[in-house]
Amino acid sequence: MIENLKKHHKAAHKKAPEGVVFVPGRLAFIGEHLEEHGGKALMGATQEGVYLAYGEHPEREVRYFDEAIDAPRKIDPLAGPGVSARLEDCVVDAVMHKIHKELNDFPKGVQLTMHTNLPNFNAFAGDTALALAIIEALCALFGCDIADEKRVRIVNAAFRDVLRTPRRDNDLITQMFAKKDHLVYNDALNQTHELLPFKFEGVVVHAYAPDKIHDEWYERHKQRVRALKNVADAVANFRSITHLCDVSVKDFTDIKGRLSGGEVLKHAEHMVFEADRVNNIKTALEIEDLEWFAETLEQSSQSLSSLYDYVPSDLAFLLDIVATQHTLATRAANKTPNQLIYIVATETPKADDDIAARYERTHKKKLAVLPFKASDGLKRIKT
Repeated sequence: MIENLKKHHKAAHKKAPEGVVFVPGRLAFIGEHLEEHGGKALMGATQEGVYLAYGEHPEREVRYFDEAIDAPRKIDPLAGPGVSARLEDCVVDAVMHKIHKELNDFPKGVQLTMHTNLPNFNAFAGDTALALAIIEALCALFGCDIADEKRVRIVNAAFRDVLRTPRRDNDLITQMFAKKDHLVYNDALNQTHELLPFKFEGVVVHAYAPDKIHDEWYERHKQRVRALKNVADAVANFRSITHLCDVSVKDFTDIKGRLSGGEVLKHAEHMVFEADRVNNIKTALEIEDLEWFAETLEQSSQSLSSLYDYVPSDLAFLLDIVATQHTLATRAANKTPNQLIYIVATETPKADDDIAARYERTHKKKLAVLPFKASDGLKRIKT
């Protein structure tokens, strides 16, 4: 893969690269979406990710080549993100602009070539991986360093420009500091993390629900986020609690009668109980109690599934397969309706091919199945 990337870089830029950096994708085992409410998360770095070859452009230009498109693209680092149908292009432009601002200028021209083996770029935080890879590549090329906290600030600022929302710090911390055979226990609020041993392998499966409901779902999701912030503010007046995830299960039982009901209450309840489950799963890993680990993942999956108004046939089908073939645990992380990720934690992921074959026979479409083994975070690769 590295040799092919170097060949593509040379073909695109007429010059061999000076080096390659790698940033992994990430999986959220439990605690996703809790950080804005003061919660923690348990995440893993995938062996798949973003590879970025870099070198100097002889004429002080900045050129970026994605193997998924036809030709290198010229970038003006002073301009910031433009208008593009491709999220990746907007991310590249925004990050280049922020780094240029951080360094005051680029001391030399830049040539970049990107390759990814993530089966779905955005579902595995590939956009965050790309942003971090650009920062690392430019630091290597320019012979400079950007402190970790500044890297997080640059990526968050770039995503605010592109998506009008910050990237999740839990993703960034995982992709920067992950270690082989460990999961990352993140506290995004305080930007701290802890590495926990992860001694069994898993299977990652992802499929697609109908696109037509995406816009409606996304609009409802934004409304829920706004409503949850109101709930968090209301809870903050109870015993001087700062964040929704600081509320204990007992506290929540005592005060939930004061909160608005329906959908918002259901989401608030998920946040509080999920925060409790994150603490439990950390303890389960530390004492190597895999049954407790599995049970907690199952509870998280059921709670997460209850938040949505529909259950795609894809989800029901896959959960049926993993319930019969994988003995440890299952978890479905619903990102958006057209990006569903299923994490199946198991000691022996030997049924990968059968899952894919049965899914394709039933649904007449391809299913990506990956063996998961926790890997290292961001790194430079010797070339």
